[in-house]
Formats: sequence, structure tokens, C-alpha cells
Amino acid sequence: MLRPLYGTGPRALFYSHDTVGLGHIRRTLRICEHLDCSFPSLSMLLVTGSPVAHGFRAPAGLDYVKLPSVIKRGDDRYETRNLRLPFQITWQLRAKLLLDTVSAYRPDFLFVDNVPLGMKGELIHTLQFVSQHLPDTLVFLTLRDILDDASRVVPQWKRLGVIEALERYYTRVFIYGLRSVFDPTVEYRWPVSVSSKTVFCGYIARSVDKALSTAARRQLCGPGEPLVVVTVGGGSDGTEIVDTYLQALPQIRRHLPVKSLVILGPEMDPHEASRLRRACDPRSVVVMDFCSDPMPYLDAADLVVSMAGYNTVSEILALNKQAIVIPRTHPRREQLIRSRRLEAFGLLRTIEPDELTRDRLAAKVRDALEVPAAPAATRLEFTGLDRLTVEMRELLAADQTFLNRVEARVV
Repeated sequence: MLRPLYGTGPRALFYSHDTVGLGHIRRTLRICEHLDCSFPSLSMLLVTGSPVAHGFRAPAGLDYVKLPSVIKRGDDRYETRNLRLPFQITWQLRAKLLLDTVSAYRPDFLFVDNVPLGMKGELIHTLQFVSQHLPDTLVFLTLRDILDDASRVVPQWKRLGVIEALERYYTRVFIYGLRSVFDPTVEYRWPVSVSSKTVFCGYIARSVDKALSTAARRQLCGPGEPLVVVTVGGGSDGTEIVDTYLQALPQIRRHLPVKSLVILGPEMDPHEASRLRRACDPRSVVVMDFCSDPMPYLDAADLVVSMAGYNTVSEILALNKQAIVIPRTHPRREQLIRSRRLEAFGLLRTIEPDELTRDRLAAKVRDALEVPAAPAATRLEFTGLDRLTVEMRELLAADQTFLNRVEARVV
């Protein structure tokens, strides 16, 4: 274990572009929480564009730098979220903040979440700086299990020069998934130069406090009342799912005394959120706008209705919950691919967006509650965080000068 030398301990910087939803920042914070326990002398700095970063509890060794927020409007199209500035100026500001932060902080580890070159290439100058001026910094790309359909990823990466950047700048590529579900090294045709530095870590999940789960269930439903939790991530494109569920609920409740928790998400349009809250019957539906830690509620549920984002699906399956997922298909198809692959393993039920109707959802919910699916023969491995720690320790052990460099640093 690294020695806890206050002020001279190792430094990690995490880049999370965060242009839509909560997935990237939630996953990054989970990694930080785990590393804070595994490396108690580690100082961690998160550079994020998330507009709700302040809403999450951070581990003791973490602080963050907030980038001006942008929002994804379509395939590779972004706009400034809050500042009354053209996107190009916001992009330039973000890129300079990244470079200046890395230059001043001088991290020993640089973690890049999901976007190898940063949003619209905003990380390129920073990667070049690290390569030239901080050559001992270990640079990690962390990827969820699936990025998008190969027909889009392969030509896009070729056009942007991503493979060359992975070869030149990155020490390791950590994939929080399993080859048996989806193998990016094959699907995206990575050369040996990249696949040889790739590590499949397994999915990320964390334990849940059972006392909190028990309290949540007592709060939301009584004995003999099934609990359905509906969650749509950040909520920016979750209105239709919530709306359809609320329309289906009278049919469901004619047969089952279901109680529901609906989590709208902080990015849902305020007018739509107000309309959905008015549509809820408070006798059977509880509505939350935002929940920084949904795990106790997911654990309390008999059934989860959700989108098919990485974090939510990982949490549902780690808790061995019945689930109906409605995957997002635009601007990326990763949720659709994930839901199809996992449904083929018998791990969840899927309704694709063009098949989502009130009657179909009502029938699926009743079926899931009345005839729960048998345990799947295939179980996912939730070893992502432990494997990351092992890989980091091995890299440090192989670098005999690391502790000397850290302790010699002038603070």
C-alpha cells in the first residue's frame, strides 16, 4: 500500500466530459470512491462538465474543477448549455482549463473516461503536453462495455486518428465489461498495438446498505404490495418512458396492488416534469426529481423499469433484480446493443422504443411481477473496481522510481 505522506502522495486526475445524462460522472465517482479506499494517500482531482457534479457526495480525497457545461444535441453536435457564448468559444475555454489544470496539478495518473480525444478533441493538447512534459504519468482510457455500433465507431475513429492516439499516449485501456458480452477489440477492429494494452476488468457495481434498502421499502409500500421503481437516468429523454408507465399503471393496478417510485432525473424539461408529477396519483406513486444514490431504492424494488444505460443496468443485475429496459437508440445505439445482448443471456426483458405502448408495457410489468424470470444461467462478473486496483498496483510495482519521484516532489 502506498505510504500516506500528506501533501506529497500520488496524484490522480480524472477527465469526464459529461455532455448528457449522469452515467459518466456517476461511474467516475464510483471509481474515485474505490481508489480512495485502496490508496489512502492518493489525491484525486475530477475535471468535469457535469451541471450536477455538486449534487453527488465525493470521497474525502477528491475535489473537482468544473468545466463550462455543453449539451449534446445530436450525432457529434453540441451547444453551450448555460453560458451565452458560441460553442466554439466554450470549447476553447474548456480545452484551456484542461491544459492549465494538468500543467499545474502534474498528475501521476490521468484517467480519461470514454472519449479518447475528449469532447470534440478538447483533450488533444493536454495529451500532447503530458507526453512531452510529464512522460512518467500513467495515462488510462476507461471505457464502458459498449461505445456504439461498429459501423459508426470504426470510421469515426479512423477519421479522427483515435487509434494512433491510443498507441501514442495511453498506457492502458480499461474496459468495464466482459468479452463474452461484447468485445470492442474485435467489434471495432483494434490493432494488436491497442488490444495488447487492453484489460477487461468486468462490470462495475458496489455494495448496498441493506438497512437503507429495508427503510426505503417500508417508506414506499406495505406488506403484499409489489414495488416498481421507474428511473430514466438524467431524464433529458426519459419523458416518454415515464408517461407510458403512468398510462399503463391503471391497467396494472387492476390486477396487482403495485406501488411505484418514479425518479425523473435532474435534466428533464421542467415543464414536462411538472406535467408528469400532476399525472401521478400520490396514493400509489412517489416522485423524486433527483437521487444521487438510487441503489437502496433499486434493491428495495420487485421490478425496475428503466433505460439501458451502463450504470443502471449494472446496478440492476448486480442486485439480481427483475428488469424491463427501454433502450435509447439516438444519438448512439450502445443501449440497444447492450439490452439485446443481455436479453439473449436471459438477464433482463427489453421493449424497444418503437414497440413501446401502454398496453405492451402493462403486460410486461404484470408478467414480470406474476411470473418472475428464472435465474439466468449466465452471471456477469462485477470485478471492475477490484481489477483496476490490481492493475494499478502491478504498474506501480514495475516502476521502481515511482515512490522516489512522488516523495521528491516539491509541493
